[in-house]
Amino acid sequence: MKLPSLLSVILCSLCVGASLTAQAQTTTPADSLRVPAKSELNTLPPATQPRVPVSPSLRPDQLVATPPPLTLGLSVGWGAPYATGVEMAYRFQPNLDANVGVGLGSSGAKLGVGARFYVPSRTRSHLFVGTHIVYSYAGIDMDTDYNGVQGRYHLHSSTLLHLRGGLHRQFRRNALQIALGYGTVLSPHPVIELVPGYGPGSATSKQILEIIGPGGLEVSFSFLFGLGRSPMVMRR
Repeated sequence: MKLPSLLSVILCSLCVGASLTAQAQTTTPADSLRVPAKSELNTLPPATQPRVPVSPSLRPDQLVATPPPLTLGLSVGWGAPYATGVEMAYRFQPNLDANVGVGLGSSGAKLGVGARFYVPSRTRSHLFVGTHIVYSYAGIDMDTDYNGVQGRYHLHSSTLLHLRGGLHRQFRRNALQIALGYGTVLSPHPVIELVPGYGPGSATSKQILEIIGPGGLEVSFSFLFGLGRSPMVMRR
């Protein structure tokens, strides 16, 4: 073989080898492009991963039942706003309630509304003050005979303002109230009037009628029965 031909073959071989080497260096293996199936987002060991604080659940001994806000009351006694009757009361706030009641007393039927304010206390006993506006329906005649002196008196219907205070004792859902107060007749006209033609009457008879008539001193008891569910609050 001639020398020029041999040199040509060697140069061609070197060019082909250099081209294959460059292609091998620029080609990325398929394995290097493979994406891990699961991302390692948190590299901390399980024992050292931060934990979100969780509020502990309330224990039963941390909750206490409060009296139901709605109550049904029965009242008895002398001079009570609703006489011997019933009332429905609702506590809008822990220390304030509103009520409506009806009843029957010696001076006739009663119908009225009222409100009570309870002095805050950490015990089950509370002092309270209250006021009531009551309509006393009478319109009845009463005959009297005192030491032979006869008379007939007419009891008129009237509107009264009751101011009262007392002690409220709570027993879980139910309660007892003891009250002292006074009822004032708002009408300017006499509630008790002598009917002409049935005798002159007597001062003593009129005084007795004034005692049993509407208004005057109050000494009464009320029993309140809780209605509905008792709200639960956290113990303080």
